[in-house]
Amino acid sequence: MNITRHQLIGLGATRYLTILLTRELQPVGKEKCSYLYQMVDVIKSIQTKQKQPRTRKKTKATLAKLLQSLQTFSLNVVSIPFGTSKTSTSKAVKHLLKSATNSKTTQHKLKAAELKGKRLSHVQ
Repeated sequence: MNITRHQLIGLGATRYLTILLTRELQPVGKEKCSYLYQMVDVIKSIQTKQKQPRTRKKTKATLAKLLQSLQTFSLNVVSIPFGTSKTSTSKAVKHLLKSATNSKTTQHKLKAAELKGKRLSHVQ
């Protein structure tokens, strides 16, 4: 799953913090005018920043909140085991359909975070 800088801002990070977290990451694509970054790489970058001793307490709290949000998004991904029996595959498909019919899916939350991040980044 991929994430943009605007989505990170919408989830509670500052502009500077998002740039700092994604500075050394390689973008995997582009969505309109924003670069897409692997969510796994962003999570690793957050964990690395948290371990640094000179990181302030307020920043660590923001990073913890951001990490928790990103981990909940990554848990929504359902992997379908190809080549296995129909029962385990059908369970995964049912779970996927159940999450797709929910109005508060990951894509809606990320889109809302992106819109909020764009609004906040233009205000500052």
